[in-house]
Amino acid sequence: MGEMMDENTISAKAAVEALPEGDMIHTFRNPTSTILLGADWDRDKIVKLIRDAEEVRITGEEAQGMQHGLAVADGQGWLFVETAHRTDAE
Repeated sequence: MGEMMDENTISAKAAVEALPEGDMIHTFRNPTSTILLGADWDRDKIVKLIRDAEEVRITGEEAQGMQHGLAVADGQGWLFVETAHRTDAE
């Protein structure tokens, strides 16, 4: 936790606050340049994943445009997580 955060890193607390309401949260992964895999996760599992993650980042313009404003490093690459609003907007 003593590491310096850059402007694209978001705290676990802020990430959890950015999640949409509801019991299910949509996610997607981009395992290759031609495949996009999507799945709904239980909110509790997403919250745990965010809190346990090595890193949580604010996504770029394309993922933000798809309402997936968080990217969570989970040991299998990046999991893009649905957000209630753009995480790059003030």
